[in-house]
Amino acid sequence: MKEYKIELCGVERTLPFIPINDTTAFASFVVLGDTELVSACAPELVKRIGQVDAVVTAEAKGIALAYEISRLLGLKEFIVARKSTKTYMKNVVSASVHSITTAGEQHLYLDGVDADKIRGKRVCLLDDVMILDARAGADFDELAAFLPAAGARTVLCSAEAARALPFPRRATGEIMALRERAAPVEEAEILWDPSPRLLYPLLCASQTASFLPPPFEPFYLDLSHRTRHGAARSAAIRAGDSLAACAICSAKTEEAAVLSAVAVRPDVRRRGFGARVVLALAASLPVDTIYIFRASGENEAFYRTLGFTGHSHFAELDVQERNNL
Repeated sequence: MKEYKIELCGVERTLPFIPINDTTAFASFVVLGDTELVSACAPELVKRIGQVDAVVTAEAKGIALAYEISRLLGLKEFIVARKSTKTYMKNVVSASVHSITTAGEQHLYLDGVDADKIRGKRVCLLDDVMILDARAGADFDELAAFLPAAGARTVLCSAEAARALPFPRRATGEIMALRERAAPVEEAEILWDPSPRLLYPLLCASQTASFLPPPFEPFYLDLSHRTRHGAARSAAIRAGDSLAACAICSAKTEEAAVLSAVAVRPDVRRRGFGARVVLALAASLPVDTIYIFRASGENEAFYRTLGFTGHSHFAELDVQERNNL
């Protein structure tokens, strides 16, 4: 039997591959009952989760992890979505789901009392979820069923994968890569990691048909959390009383980083502010490659001037829209 070895927080496990069909398999990872692994991973997850009002998990494999995380977060309880209704439940909220580990349709049920506890609150959803790797010859019908069942609203994937999936395309474009760049230069005018409250008005002022700023609250919480934990970095320049330009890296690893937003205030464009913040941010990131997802027909010359080259093509698919058809 094929096996897959993992190491999480210093704990090693060997996972068996479980076939879904003739072309797709997953490495079976069972955290339920694994006290050593839960104890090692929960503190690291808590660092990334930050402050939330409630922890929710589905019955049953995520229960042990949810318990330990809620305890470390100082919460008095955690909430479990059950796989069957119980006599004590009132005003039950239910949803149908599909799992790659269980054949057929399943249902999750939430007691109305628990539903009221999380309504309008900051909630951390926990599950023993695994990454599904779609290799050559994968069953894209299986993927098409899995993505909405997993709660995905949009999917960012390669253009090749997009052609095999049945979801409407929201946007397409080119992935560009920057590999060679100048050594870091100290630039006095650069503001490092400014508050998302300062960045957001600039993003809104730069809105286009292909770039729609996210809602403020999730943007603020996500970027603040990532920046605190060293997973994001941003650079900006002022002109007058407000920011003139900014560049945001919202995801980075030891090898690569992604620039998720570059914005310049409309009244100060073509003055070099955009190039300065991008180059300053790029020089500050200790990674081999920096990627940017460029919408079709937009800003190609700008990024090529800065040293970015074509890498591949992407598509953003609207999973939720297909579900509504």
